[in-house]
Amino acid sequence: MTNYWLSEFKEMKKPVSKNTNSNDVDVESIKMMIIHHKDAIEMSKHVVSMGKNAAVRTIAEGIITAQDAEIIQMKKLLTTL
Repeated sequence: MTNYWLSEFKEMKKPVSKNTNSNDVDVESIKMMIIHHKDAIEMSKHVVSMGKNAAVRTIAEGIITAQDAEIIQMKKLLTTL
């Protein structure tokens, strides 16, 4: 695991309230999940472009598709919270 990903992982393990300015746990959680999904998409794009194993690339492509759709859904949900 690179230093970047290790630091990101440690940051995500902190309590939600320390990562955002909001006091609403629902809003904070959704915002953190969007960041988490964006990071997963970026990692998956790297796998798609650089990965050697077709099965791993296929999984990465699925992650990109699914989590992009979930980001859209979560952003819509944020407008209602």
